[in-house]
Order: sequence, then C-alpha cells, then structure tokens
Amino acid sequence: MRPVIVRPSRLAALAILMTLAPGGAAAQDSGPQLSPEFARYLRSGLYVEQFVAEALRPFRAADVGNDGLDAADVALARRRLDAFGRAQNASLFVGADLDGDGVLSQEERELARLGPAGARAPGAKDERFDRLDRDGDGRITLQDAVSAPGPSSVFRGVGEGSVEPFMAFDSDGDGRVMASEAEQALRRIFSIVDRNGDGLIATEEFQAAQAPLRIAAIEKNAPSCEVPRVADGQQIVAFGLSGGDAVPTATVVGQNEDSTTAELVIEEGDQPLYIVLTSGDAMIWRVAGAKDRVARLVLASAKAGPSGLSAAGVVGLPADKVMVAPRGCFGSFSKPGSPEADAARSALRRALGRAPDAFGGAYKATALTLPAMTVAKASRKPDDAPAGFDPRTWRDALRFAPGGVVEIDPATVVAGAPVVAYEVLPQQVGLAKLVGEGAIERVGGTFRIVKPIPRFPAGLAGAHSVGFSLAPGVPRPKGDLGHSCIAVEDGSEPASGRFGCRGRP
Repeated sequence: MRPVIVRPSRLAALAILMTLAPGGAAAQDSGPQLSPEFARYLRSGLYVEQFVAEALRPFRAADVGNDGLDAADVALARRRLDAFGRAQNASLFVGADLDGDGVLSQEERELARLGPAGARAPGAKDERFDRLDRDGDGRITLQDAVSAPGPSSVFRGVGEGSVEPFMAFDSDGDGRVMASEAEQALRRIFSIVDRNGDGLIATEEFQAAQAPLRIAAIEKNAPSCEVPRVADGQQIVAFGLSGGDAVPTATVVGQNEDSTTAELVIEEGDQPLYIVLTSGDAMIWRVAGAKDRVARLVLASAKAGPSGLSAAGVVGLPADKVMVAPRGCFGSFSKPGSPEADAARSALRRALGRAPDAFGGAYKATALTLPAMTVAKASRKPDDAPAGFDPRTWRDALRFAPGGVVEIDPATVVAGAPVVAYEVLPQQVGLAKLVGEGAIERVGGTFRIVKPIPRFPAGLAGAHSVGFSLAPGVPRPKGDLGHSCIAVEDGSEPASGRFGCRGRP
C-alpha cells in the first residue's frame, strides 16, 4: 500500500490566517483571537450587535454591582457553576433512589439505566454513577453525589456561565474588565470571521471558520503532554491509527472493553527513531524488524487503562524505551489532513520542540512499517477458522477483525497498567470461540447460552450487538451487554439490554 504522508495542510494555513486582523496584520498575542469560548455564539446570518449581546450575557450575570468584572466576580461565578453541577448530581441521585433510603444500591443503578420494556435508553451510561462513586465501593450516598464534580464543572471552560475568558480583555491591566472593554474585544473577535467588514456573517464566512475552530477546540481540550526530549540526530516519526484489525488474547483495558493489535515493523537504517503512535482503540503493538533503531516509543490512546494512562502497550521493546502517555495525549486521528491530524501535529510540535520528520495516519492496519509509512491489510480467507472456533460465527468476526486472533502473553507486554488475558475474547471473535466450545448455540439469529460462561464478550455494541437467550438453570454471565439483549427463557426476569430487546417480552 502506498505511503500515507502528510504535508502542511491548507486547513493549518487557514488556522493561521484566522488569527489575522482583516487588514492583514497579525493580531498581537495579547489581543482577542477566535477561540471556542466565544466562537460558539457565531452562526451564519448573525449581526455583530446580536453576537455582542449574546456573548455578553454571562458577563452581565456575573458582574455584581455592574462595576466591571474582577477576580471576586469570577470566583463567585465559578462557585455558582460548581453548585449547579452538584444540584445536577443531587437530581440524578434522588431520581434513582427508588426506596428513598438515601443510598443507591447496585440494583437501583441498573434500574436507572432502563427505559421502556427493559431497553436501556440511548446514551444512559453507568459512567454517570461511576463519577459519583468516588471511592469505588459500589455504594453511593447523597453526600457522595453532592461532593462529586458535576457535569457543568467538567465543562466549565465552554459552558454557559463561564466568565474566566473575559479577563483576557483587561486592556489597561487594572484587574477589572468593564463592559465597554469586553464589547470592543468581542467586536474585534467578530471581525476575524466577518472578512468583508459588513457587520454580518455570511454563509461562506461562517463555513470558512469551522475547520480552524475545530482544530482550536481539539487543542484546547487535549491534555498537556510531557514526553522525553528528542536527542540530536533522532528522526521523529508520528503515526495515528484508529486501531489494529486483529484481536489480541491479552487486554490493556480490562475485561469489559475490547482492544485490537497490529504489528509495527521497523525498517533497516542508521538513524535512530523517536516514534509516537496514537490510536482510537485500546491497543497492543507488536514490534518486529530493526528494533535497535528505536530510541524511544511514545504510546497514546483515546481510551484509558485501569491506571488512567492510555490503554496501550507494546511487545518487543524493553520498558526503558517505552512511555505510555496520558489518555488522549496528542489526540486521536487516522485521516491525514483532518482537523484532528492538524491538531495532533501542532501538539507534537509543542511537546517535542520541533515538527515530526514524518507524519501519517490510517484507519486500520495489520502491519505498519516505519519510517516508510506503509500500511498492510489482512487477507485472511473466511474459511480459515482456527481450531475450536465456530466457522459460521468466525466468518462474521472477520468482517470486523480481518486479522483474526493474535496470541499475546500478558507477561511480555510493556504497558501503563497490569496486563491480563481475556477471560472471554471480545466481540464476534469471542462469540465464535464460545459457540465452538459448545457453551453457546446459534438458534436462528439468536445466541443461546446453554452452559455457564465467565462473562459476555466485551464490545457488543453498535454493529456488533446481538440477541442472547439464557437457557433455564444457567446463571447470567458477568460483564456489559453493550447494545445487545438477553432474554431469560424461564421468564423469571424481563428481557434486558439497550436496544436489541425492543419488542421482546
């Protein structure tokens, strides 16, 4: 497959242009720039007077005494926003505390996730309650709820009521921002998008601003990434992958999450390599080839492992050459030239002190060769089911994981948290194994559980979701059903699951 190499994109150039004043002179570092906090008020067909009025609403609400915004006003606004977040937590708690005893049991947490006929409502995730259970003991009290940060606190930087960004408009440095100062700054911000200066944002002006704004938002929300320095003479190679196209037998993210794996092949050469790899999936990389060329490997993933670091690991390199970065470090990208890729390139430049020498991305891969940036895809035949796997379900599995299954010894993986073997392989690969072992039978389009299994395969959401039935006398497995459904044949409990159970008794 031909190399996927990114050159400076037009989007990145546009992002630079958007920080220029209409006359072409670069805005001063201390002057207003187009940032997500104020850009969210912009839309096509908006007049400058409307923009100023809407953007000033949080300012007016926080300006106690109408004497200008100062540090005390900002602190009070922050406290009010935190209190509103705690009120949201309390509302969530009270609505789920069905017996009114002041404690949320695990059963009440599960019931809170259910919609009509036992189907879990879209978007109603248990993470809402995990956020409240700060000590992880599974027991949530009202005090726990009001002590945890609320959703509004998490998104304070861009939420309604956020006033910290206004303090950047203190033009005379007296620690107080008057409404007139804020209005002048907002008008200058508006003029960045209103390129013809007619006081109205035309459709084409609004559309032109979207890409750089998206890059700015990604960069603003990305964690700061401290990585080992690049030594003189090292070649920086960065690559983003959505994920590998094979399923590992080991997990860096826990039993309830799916993960993928791909091979990283290092070409022969004399120049040492400083490699940064990002992925959307939880992922284990398997290094082969000229391993000695690797001076440093930095791994980042959009998913978090049990330790809070990126859910990523590597086989084939010593631990002293590997750094597992915080979750989301450098962002997640797979399409060169996308806003996500441009934001990642910018973040890498800041963290490493210079731009990558080679930069690329791809959606999925069986093997990635660096620094050539060539991507190989699997060519496995559907009939090549491994021993012990059901051939029919294996064919289903190859639609999602054409690379099949890769055996990985957890003891050989360098990661940011302990690595363990999957009790049950994830997604359709796991189903194929369970059917092949006789623990599950395929009855039409349903997977009938006829023998005890440790847990549901992880990752049975979206296109991976299926319908289960539980034979009489078989205990319900542990784990997360994802978007799948399970019906209990003896009728002792209603069908449950997020989407697949609609219409079932």
